[in-house]
Amino acid sequence: VTTNEELRDGPLKDRRCTDVFCFLVFLVFIAAMVVVGVFGFMNGDPALIIYPHDSSGNQCGRPGTPAENYPLLYFVDPDSAKFTVCVKECPHTEAPECLPNNWVVNCKFTVKHENNKTEHIDPVDSVSFIKKVCLPEESKNAEAHEAVLQGFQDSKMVDYLDDLANSWLALVGVVVVSVVLSLVFMFLLRYLAGVVVWASILIILAAFTLFGLYMYWESSNTKYSSDNQDLFLGLGIASWVLGFIALVLFIFMFRKIELAIAIVKSAALFISETSHIVLFPLVMFFISVGIYAYWVLALLYLYSSGEMPESDIYSPIAQLTWNENLRNAFYFELVGILWINSFKIALTQFVVSYSVCVWYFSQNRDSEESKVCRGLGLGLFYHIGSLAFGSFVLAVVWLVKFVVSLLAKTHREAAESNPLIKCICGCMACFVSCFERLLKFLDHQAYIRIALTGEPFCEAARNAFDTIITHASDYIALGGVGAIFQTLGRVLITVVSSYLGYLAITHYDYYTERLDSPVMPLIVFVLFSYLVSSLFLSVYEMASDTIIQAYLLDESLNNGSTIFAPEPLLEFMQEHGHKIKKKSS
Repeated sequence: VTTNEELRDGPLKDRRCTDVFCFLVFLVFIAAMVVVGVFGFMNGDPALIIYPHDSSGNQCGRPGTPAENYPLLYFVDPDSAKFTVCVKECPHTEAPECLPNNWVVNCKFTVKHENNKTEHIDPVDSVSFIKKVCLPEESKNAEAHEAVLQGFQDSKMVDYLDDLANSWLALVGVVVVSVVLSLVFMFLLRYLAGVVVWASILIILAAFTLFGLYMYWESSNTKYSSDNQDLFLGLGIASWVLGFIALVLFIFMFRKIELAIAIVKSAALFISETSHIVLFPLVMFFISVGIYAYWVLALLYLYSSGEMPESDIYSPIAQLTWNENLRNAFYFELVGILWINSFKIALTQFVVSYSVCVWYFSQNRDSEESKVCRGLGLGLFYHIGSLAFGSFVLAVVWLVKFVVSLLAKTHREAAESNPLIKCICGCMACFVSCFERLLKFLDHQAYIRIALTGEPFCEAARNAFDTIITHASDYIALGGVGAIFQTLGRVLITVVSSYLGYLAITHYDYYTERLDSPVMPLIVFVLFSYLVSSLFLSVYEMASDTIIQAYLLDESLNNGSTIFAPEPLLEFMQEHGHKIKKKSS
């Protein structure tokens, strides 16, 4: 059990392994994911599903087979997938070279029916789709595919792609500007957070008041019916009542809002002083890309590990049969990524939270400790079981959410005709979604607690929950204030960075001479600048949640006073008459 004395100088130094059983289960799970993937790589044959099959089972274009030089599958009968043949090119007015098979006996498209009768079918004008199949031009599907294909062949689309290639340097500049603006935004939060929050509150109150006045004025307009006048009057009064309630809440929550502002400033100060912390989520992102690539390949190989039964007439798409073990292995690999993804999020949150805790409790003394590396080591060595436990619970909720969504789609027609079923499906989806948000929040709070105290997951979650309930108003205020800056930051950084990139490609001769249109580069500018701002602001959000727990722990350990609080929190405490102690160096 962690004692107060052990936490008096910050995050627990002497730690022990927590939730060992969960660690062992997670270790077995990872080993199973790898073994199942390796089994797929050893037994799978993706070519079975990559290359289409003709009526006799020949795979069009597959290297090392008689059909290697016939890469396209042609549907001889446009209304049926029964008669297919591999061809060198899609037919137009004349039949192309082909590889005859048991059912399409020659390249004039003479087909043999099951009663051995033959029939000649004239070639149909076709277009190539994804360089694998020929689709009839007159079919509705072919029109859609032709449109897609034509879109890529169209000079305008080519120009767009050329524009992206020619504006890559501007894109790099936009990313750099986004990083700089993110750091500037964090710096400005340190000094202007209070102004922005109270200005937002005044705007909200003014909106209620002005809307009420407008509705009241409209209610006296004689061009409306008496019913509409009464409706407008009711809306105006309701708006004033809501505005008054909001005013009372803001007055009642004044101190809490001020605390939330101080925490936001502290989080911004942390990122300004420890800006390299944003690299860790970025590294985890690239690791995730590698994991997802392995996962997709493993699924592809597992799927193609089934047996392809002998058939008189083959389907264009491989119809594989799986035994029960292979089917279960595929589903295990498919669902298993949920736990891995959830664990990745848990580890990222733990490392960032630990770094914030060390920073918070080192305010009055120098700390040469590598926060990120130390946090990563603690997370993987001592608390991997706890992180696995929490991430497993969240992964299960994700799976349940997916199943509920699938059931809702399956019963959509029944729900449209039956209000009760529609209501039940809607309620289930709403409940699972709300529970997921609650669990994600509680998981994060538990990881912060583990970073501070080294407790097992269940104990950390319970203590974090008690803290949240005890200080609910503090968390509500922080959530509201945090949402303001999350939205404001993303919008400002994205808009300014993208606009500067737009100015560059529309005013510099280098770009104006090479670009056909600024549209596609601008879209990419918006995407990348939004991703950069989200990266910084996700760390800021984690830092805010951690600082409030560290601050509350600091107060509880020092009888309502504080020793380690950063400058923004010290200013808040001085303004509100809190006791402040100083820690000797």
